[in-house]
Amino acid sequence: MNIRLIMIVVSYVLFAAILISIPFRKKFSLKKAGKLNYKITGPSSIYFAGIYIISLAVISIMWIRNFGDIMNFILCGCGILACELVTRSFSLKNVYGLYENGLIYDGVYISYDDIIAFPVLILPEEEQKNYDSRTLVLITKSKGQKSFTLISEEEYATVIGKIFEIKPSLKQLIEK
Repeated sequence: MNIRLIMIVVSYVLFAAILISIPFRKKFSLKKAGKLNYKITGPSSIYFAGIYIISLAVISIMWIRNFGDIMNFILCGCGILACELVTRSFSLKNVYGLYENGLIYDGVYISYDDIIAFPVLILPEEEQKNYDSRTLVLITKSKGQKSFTLISEEEYATVIGKIFEIKPSLKQLIEK
């Protein structure tokens, strides 16, 4: 059997397995998160559909042309990696928000207890202006630094306020 054919078939199977995992990822994160307190607006579904189509095209192009075993392997890996990365965000797209136990945004669940710093918020006001006013930057114990770009400055202000309202102990991280 042709190595290229095996790579293509395995890639399609992995692609399908990743897509099948979407409801399980969502259920797992929601179970940890608890009750919804504030819904955050997420990106358009067109963004996700576009990346799925491109990642599938990267794999499928090997039906048309053989790039050699190493390049075929790299193309399959890129297609599967793109599918995995977009699925992380897409699986939780409709449940982005602040929950009683943590926040879900950009395909990531972060527990409030895991947050150790708000690096941009502790900077002086004039230095904060050097950063995008829609980007929430968190430092966590388990995931390191995470940045989330929200839809608007107003939503950013609301999210920050709600985080401190839900978990008042986090406010001490920005007080000097």
